[in-house]
Amino acid sequence: MLRPEGTRRVSALAAMRRLERLAAHLLRGEPLPPGDAVAIGQAIEQWLADGDAFAVRSLYERLGLALAAGEHDPRKARREERRDALLVAALQLMRGESGTARARELYQRLRTYFDGPRWRIDRLAARCPYGAGMFEALVWEALMLDPRVLSAERLRRLLGELVTKSPLSVPRCVSEEVGA
Repeated sequence: MLRPEGTRRVSALAAMRRLERLAAHLLRGEPLPPGDAVAIGQAIEQWLADGDAFAVRSLYERLGLALAAGEHDPRKARREERRDALLVAALQLMRGESGTARARELYQRLRTYFDGPRWRIDRLAARCPYGAGMFEALVWEALMLDPRVLSAERLRRLLGELVTKSPLSVPRCVSEEVGA
């Protein structure tokens, strides 16, 4: 994504992460890094030179955002990463000596919340109805990102995978982060 002509293609997930960094620059009113500015300019120039509104290669493709064969939408992977981080933060709030015991407890609490009347009401909320750092806020946001209850085994594996990657802080509700 956003690469000068002739350089290698990157994965859709790597492209999405770079696009997020570029968006952060633009939202703060900062100039783009020179290489990115050149790549964007080249992509737009080439797209305009096609002269056809229905050109074979879209601007999306010229920016390097088109998915390769077998590649999945990186936005889904980013949502799953966020969901997993939220669930690990919730797992860390569970009682139990072992990861298996905590995963089982979280699974039961998720299943009860998801199948009960609270989720049916909460899922309609435009903003997180719970305070930052609360267990309910973590669960609400995780289910808003992916409305499925993962198995206790999958939750246990998540705990092992993500805790070894990096220390996690307890995330806040998305609505609080964007100041909604």
